[in-house]
Amino acid sequence: MKSELLALTAVLFWSTVATAFKLSLRYLTPLKLLFIASLVSLTIYTFWVLVDKSLRASLSRLSRQNLIKLLLLGFLNPALYYVVLFKAYDILPAQIAQPLNYSWPIVLSVLAIPISREHLEQRDLLGLLIGFIGVWFVSSQGNPLNTRVFNPLGVFLALSSSLIWATYWLINSSVDAPDIVKLWLNFLAGVPLSGIILLLVDRSPTGFIYPGILGGVYVGIFEMGLTFIVWLKAISVTTTKAKVANLIYLSPVLSLFFIWRILGESIYWTTIAGLVLIITGIIVQRR
Repeated sequence: MKSELLALTAVLFWSTVATAFKLSLRYLTPLKLLFIASLVSLTIYTFWVLVDKSLRASLSRLSRQNLIKLLLLGFLNPALYYVVLFKAYDILPAQIAQPLNYSWPIVLSVLAIPISREHLEQRDLLGLLIGFIGVWFVSSQGNPLNTRVFNPLGVFLALSSSLIWATYWLINSSVDAPDIVKLWLNFLAGVPLSGIILLLVDRSPTGFIYPGILGGVYVGIFEMGLTFIVWLKAISVTTTKAKVANLIYLSPVLSLFFIWRILGESIYWTTIAGLVLIITGIIVQRR
């Protein structure tokens, strides 16, 4: 019960962030939102590492090679991944960007072929086919028979965010260390990098407006920071990890409710159908 309660709490938090992205981007550019949110997350991870002796011990045992690898991964997450994701949300309806980004496990299975030298079985191919049909449904924005993709740049960015996250996941999982330690090191390098990029690239006259700052803090807590800690705790205290992990599939469904209720988007039937297909493809692929 404790693990399921923690997992459901994390799922509820994550289901709100697509709405939070869109609301925050009304006041901030993607780079400004990235910097605020990642700075908040870094603060949370730093506090957690400082108060947990086992995490500090794990950090001290990291080899120099793995330490450098994790710091370099800060370029992928949070810097590159979230700026691409936020830009996708900036130009797409939330109901389109969210399911497309959620297709990352499908992309992960494709990347695992050359990187991890895994082989695709018939089950994997079926899951990929179902998942990519779902991606097409979502990107069609209500008209799956139309061969023209609506807002191709936004769709490209949303799918690119899945590719970036899947790449990060594969490399990050090769390091034997607690996930919170790895995330802390990622953000320790990623936050200064995002700040430098912000200063060099973002020439927008839009400043750090108060509602946007609050949105960035919310995203930092409930997307990048605290929710990951809650989720990892849920996984660590259960004896049935697969059962608890399956609860994550509630997140995109609940997210559509918040998108409809708070943002006022009229949900396309193709969004719902595509999301069901993407989740089905992921489940089919899981062994």
